Amino acid sequence: MRALINLRLFYLIQLKKKIKLSRNCFLRKVREDRLSHFIFDYEKMALSEMNVELMEPVVAKDRNFFSRFIEIESNFPKTARDETWVCYRLSSFTFTVAGFLLLFWPENCHESNVATVFGCLLVFQGPISYLNDQHTLGHASIWRIIDRVYATALTLFCICYAIMFTREAELDCAVRIDQHLIWWPGLVLGLIFFKCSTSAATAKDLKTFQFYHILWHLSLPLAGSYIILT
Repeated sequence: MRALINLRLFYLIQLKKKIKLSRNCFLRKVREDRLSHFIFDYEKMALSEMNVELMEPVVAKDRNFFSRFIEIESNFPKTARDETWVCYRLSSFTFTVAGFLLLFWPENCHESNVATVFGCLLVFQGPISYLNDQHTLGHASIWRIIDRVYATALTLFCICYAIMFTREAELDCAVRIDQHLIWWPGLVLGLIFFKCSTSAATAKDLKTFQFYHILWHLSLPLAGSYIILT
């Protein structure tokens, strides 16, 4: 009888050990599964963040080079137009002043149909520039697209007109060296100032943007006005 009891106790102890061992194996497997799932999720998240970081420069590049002319959102807050300088607000109309000079007080070499068209285009550039640079500053506006397209086309027209003027001979318009020294450096500096202003706008630096944009508005009209009046 005692031997039977001992045998049963022995089997119960063995069964308990097997149950405990099975339980430990099951818990270990659960932990390994959870750890593997955690590692997989972590790797997936890390790869996703890496893809986002790799794609961001491409998206920014696409926005700068391919979507620039159709972007209507402003880089500045809505309160920006109330913080601008008076000289910045007035600088847009330097193009209009140059246009009136070309229309009503041209030097003899600029009395032509092309010069008249160019003068009219310059007159309209002032209000368009003001509506984009000041009136809608900090707000999404269609004037951003209009100003970019109009200013780009006008700058190209301006370069073509300057080339035509330097080659004009029928009115005995010999271009002087001082006109070359004023116009072409003024054009190059103007484009540099414009690039600096766009970089400041991207960085949301309103004061630097105003400074370089004023110089952009002054460089080409002043150089052009010198050529028109002399």
